[in-house]
Amino acid sequence: MSFCDSSKVILYCLVFTLLTLNECQMVGCNQRRYCERLGSIEGILHSLSLTTSQLVDLAANNIKELKDVDSCTRNRCSTLPQDCSNLLNNGHHQSGIYEVWPRFLNESVFVWCDMQHSGGGWTVIQRRGDYGNDPLLFYKPWNDYKQGFGNISEEFWLGNDNIFALTNQDSMELVIYLENFEGGKRYAMYSNFLVRSEREMYRMSYENYEGNAGDAMDVHNHKNFSTFDHDNDLKNSEPSCAEKYKAGWWFAVCHKANLNGPYERGLHEPTGRGVNWEPWMGLHYSLKSVEMKIRPKK
Repeated sequence: MSFCDSSKVILYCLVFTLLTLNECQMVGCNQRRYCERLGSIEGILHSLSLTTSQLVDLAANNIKELKDVDSCTRNRCSTLPQDCSNLLNNGHHQSGIYEVWPRFLNESVFVWCDMQHSGGGWTVIQRRGDYGNDPLLFYKPWNDYKQGFGNISEEFWLGNDNIFALTNQDSMELVIYLENFEGGKRYAMYSNFLVRSEREMYRMSYENYEGNAGDAMDVHNHKNFSTFDHDNDLKNSEPSCAEKYKAGWWFAVCHKANLNGPYERGLHEPTGRGVNWEPWMGLHYSLKSVEMKIRPKK
C-alpha cells in the first residue's frame, strides 16, 4: 500500500468520523448496527480507489443514508416506552413488571415500575429486602453487575449497562427509600443522577440532594464503580473496598452508603459490612429494605 493510499484511508476515517460522530451516538433502536457497517473495514477498503473529492462525497452520502434509516425507524421507536414514566403517561397505573426499550440499547429490558409512590413512573434499579436470600447475594463480579442479577420481583440489581442507558436518555432524578427493622423510614432524592458507560467505569454523578435520610452519597459522587475483581476505588491499600465490604458500589475510601452490602439484620459487626446508610443508622446497622428508583425530572 502506497503512502497516498494510506493517506486516503486516514482521510476517509477522519471525514466520516467527524460527520457521523454525533449521528451515531444519538441513534436508537437498531441503527447502531448501520453505523458499524458504514465504518466497517469493507467501507474503508472501498475508499482506496477514490479521490479526495469522492471520499468527501461518500461520507456525505453515508450521512444521508443514516438519516434515512433514522427517519424510517423514528416513528416505531417513539411509540415504544423507554422507561416507566412513558408507561405511566400511556395509561399504565399498576405497579409491576413491564418491558421497556431504552434509547441507547439495541434490545428491550424488563423492569419493575413503581406507579404509586410520589406520582409514579419510577423505574426501579435496585431493591434489597428480607426475601430469605444468601446475605452475600450482592457480592458479585464485574460482569454480573454489568448485566444485572437477582429476581426483579424481590432483590435485584438492574445492571450497569441498563442503568447507563436509562440515565443517559433524559435528565433523571434518583430517589432512595430506606427502612429499618424498627419501622422507621427515610428517603434521599438526587437530581440529575447519571451513570456513565463501562468505558468510563460506570462513573456516577448527581447534582443536588434533598430528603430526611442525610446525604450518604456525597463521598460517592463522581466515583467509578468497583467490584472485588475490578478495583476502581480510591483506597491505596489491600484489601479493596469491594472485597473488604463485600459489595459492588461507587466506593471512594471507602463508603458512607453501602446499599449492596451483605444483608444483615440490624446491628452488626464488622463496621460497614451491611446494608448501610451512615448519616441515618450508622455503619453498624444493616437496613431492612432499600429501593433505588429513577424517573425523568418533572
